[in-house]
Amino acid sequence: MHTMFRLLVATARLHYGLPMTEDADDFVIDLPDVAAIPDTAPAPRYAVSLRVIWDNGDRVASGPAMNLSQTGIFIRTKDPPPVGKEVRLMPMINGENANLVINGRVVRVSEKPAPGMGVQFTPKNRHERKEVEAFVEMYAMKSPQAR
Repeated sequence: MHTMFRLLVATARLHYGLPMTEDADDFVIDLPDVAAIPDTAPAPRYAVSLRVIWDNGDRVASGPAMNLSQTGIFIRTKDPPPVGKEVRLMPMINGENANLVINGRVVRVSEKPAPGMGVQFTPKNRHERKEVEAFVEMYAMKSPQAR
């Protein structure tokens, strides 16, 4: 076994109170504390007032965004694409194109309390993720939480 790997195994065994053995090449460490952390924990939502142009490949439309989070956005529209449809979002800031394209997927379509769609952001790479984070942080700084 590689020396660095042996050190990691020994450290993990000590940390989790497992017996130290020289001949164990295979081991399993149960991490109940890590498993208890939900990966679907809701992100804080921020009330926003901006228009978003969206394109689902079949048509282009726009609608006002109601709220925004690091994971997605809710856009008011009377005729949303179906759940599961990939969309491209282009936010307008003060009536101007923000030169930002955000990839997403429709994850919810609702009629009440407002007709519209919930879109989960699906950035294609780290650069897109950073752009989305910066965009959301800009609104988070000046907007009250919506929930």
